Amino acid sequence: MTTSPEAIALKAVDLISGMLAYWDRAERCVFANAAYAVWFGRDPAAMRGITMAEFLGPLYAVTLPFIERAFAGEPQQFERILTIPDGRVRHVLAEYTPDIVEGTVVGIIAHVTDVTTLREREAVLHRTTTLLDRVGAMAHVGGAEIDLRTGEVFWTAEMCRILDVDPAHVPPPARWDEFFEGDALTRYRAAVDEMRTRGVPLDLETPMITATGRRIWVRIVSTAVKDGDTVVKLISAHQDVTARKAADAALHASEAFAVDVLDSMDDYLAVIDERGAILSVNAAWRRFAPTCAWSPID
Repeated sequence: MTTSPEAIALKAVDLISGMLAYWDRAERCVFANAAYAVWFGRDPAAMRGITMAEFLGPLYAVTLPFIERAFAGEPQQFERILTIPDGRVRHVLAEYTPDIVEGTVVGIIAHVTDVTTLREREAVLHRTTTLLDRVGAMAHVGGAEIDLRTGEVFWTAEMCRILDVDPAHVPPPARWDEFFEGDALTRYRAAVDEMRTRGVPLDLETPMITATGRRIWVRIVSTAVKDGDTVVKLISAHQDVTARKAADAALHASEAFAVDVLDSMDDYLAVIDERGAILSVNAAWRRFAPTCAWSPID
C-alpha cells in the first residue's frame, strides 16, 4: 500500500515540534498540528472547524488587527505574553502568512514559536550588560575587543566615554594610533605587536589623546585569546587614571615644597619614628652632622 505525498507531508507537519495551523477566509481552522493544539490546551481532533475567536478567547480582540492585515495580504509578525492552560506564563512569537491563490487571499498560515527561554536569556544579558556599564562608569573602566580573524571591533559605553568617541562610529584598529603620540605611540605599538605575535599580556600606563583632543592618562590591561598557537582575539580594559595621576603630581609637588621649606631653615630638624629611628633630616642637620646615619623617607 502506498501513501500519497500529501499524506506524508501532513504527517510530517503533525509530528514536528513547531506549532502550525491553517485558517480559512471564514477564520475557521482547516488544519492544526498536534504541537499547536496541545500547547494551547486543545484536543487536536477537535481543532478542525473551530473559529479563531473561539480558539483565542480574550486574546481575539487584541489579535484581530493582525488577522485582518494578514487576510488583506500583509504578512504579520508579533509577540504576546500569555498564560497557557497549564498555568505557565509564556512569551510567544506569532507569524501569520497569507495564502494567496491567483491574487486572492484564501487563508492564512499561523506559525507560533515559544520564545520564552530566548527572551529570558536576553533579559539576563541586558541586565548584565547594564550592570557592567554602570560599574564601568563608576570605576572609569572601559572594555574593548577585537577579533583578528574578522576585524570585528566592540567597545563598551565607558570605553567610548573615556576616549570621547561616538558609540555609533567606533574607529577601526587601523586608526587607534591616533590616540597616541611620540614615545607613548612607540611603546604602545611595541606592546601590541608582542601581544599579537606571541600573546604577551599588556599592562601599561600611558598618556592618550581623546577624539576631541583632551589629553588624559589611561591604564591599559590587555590579554590575548588563542586558538591553538594563534592569537585570534585581543581583549582590553582601559581605566581613566587622569585624576589619580593629577593627585600624585600634586602630592609630589607638595612634598617637594615641604622639603624645600625645611631645607631653607637654619634649625636642625629630623623625622623620627616610634622606635626612635631617624627617617629624614633637613639640610641644616646634614651640614651639622654629615656622617650621622639616617634613612630618607621613600
